[in-house]
Amino acid sequence: MKKWINTPALDLSYFSTKFKKRSFLFLCLFSVVNYVQSQSIDMGLRGSISSAWLLNGNVMSGKDHQGYRLSISDNYGMHGTINFAHGYGLELDILKGKMSQSYGGVFDNDGAFPGSGVSYYPGEYYSANTDIEYIKIPVLFRYEHELSGAYGEGGLAYQIISSGTFSATYSGGLTPSGTIDITKQLPSGDFIAILGFGWDKHFTRESNFYLNLGFRFEYGLFDLMGVDGHGQNLTGSKSVVLYPPWTKPYYNAYHSTHSLEASFNIGVFYRLYPKSMLHKRVIDF
Repeated sequence: MKKWINTPALDLSYFSTKFKKRSFLFLCLFSVVNYVQSQSIDMGLRGSISSAWLLNGNVMSGKDHQGYRLSISDNYGMHGTINFAHGYGLELDILKGKMSQSYGGVFDNDGAFPGSGVSYYPGEYYSANTDIEYIKIPVLFRYEHELSGAYGEGGLAYQIISSGTFSATYSGGLTPSGTIDITKQLPSGDFIAILGFGWDKHFTRESNFYLNLGFRFEYGLFDLMGVDGHGQNLTGSKSVVLYPPWTKPYYNAYHSTHSLEASFNIGVFYRLYPKSMLHKRVIDF
C-alpha cells in the first residue's frame, strides 16, 4: 500500500511578482536611456554683463537728492540644454554673479537721515553702491530655428542671495563714508521672470562647438527690501522711523523693491548629437 507524502505546494506568485517588478524597472530604465539618446545635449560655459536696477518708489522720488546711476553687473557659470525634436529645448544654467546698483546726488540744504541720524550739508555730493551676491538657476523653455540658429527663450530662475553690502562716499568729509553689511535686510532668495533671444553659431562644419550670443531681460518677482540710496533700512516694520505719522514724513508709505536687469550674454558650448544626428546645424562663418 502506497503512502502519500503531503508536501507544501511551491508558491510561484512571489517569483512572478518579483519578475514583473524587475521587468517594469528595466523597461522604464531602457525607455529613459533610449529617450535621452534620441536627443542632442548642449554643455558649456556662459557669462554676461548687464545693467541692473533696484526699483523702489521711495528711492525714485529723489528724496534728499538721491538718484539712480548706471552701474555694471555680471555673472558667469555652467550652461546646459536638452534639445528636442522640431527645435524645442529645455535649458538649465547655474550662474554665480553680483548685481550692482549705484546712486548719487548733491545736497542743496542741510539735514539728517532719519534712519541713521547722520547729518549732511549744502553743496556736499555723494556716490553710493549696493552690491548683492547671488547664485542664479534659470530653467528656460527655448525654440531654436533649424537653419539660422536664432532662438527665443523664456521661463523662471531661482536666485539664491548669499550676501549684500552698501558703500557710500561723501565729498565734504563731515558726513561719514564707509561700507555696511545689508545681508539681513535682504530675503534669502528671489524668483526671476526671464525673456531672451539670441543666436547659436556653429564654429565650423566639422566641429560640434558653438558660440552663443544673446540678450536677456529679467524682472524680480519678490520684494528685495534692502536699503535706499543712503543705506537706510527699507524692510517694512523694521524701518518705521522712515514712515512717521506726523505732517511731513520722510517717505509717504512703504514701497517694495524689485530688480530689473538687461544683459548681454556670451558663451561656448559643445553639442552632443545622437546617432540620428537629429539636431545637427550646418552653419558656417
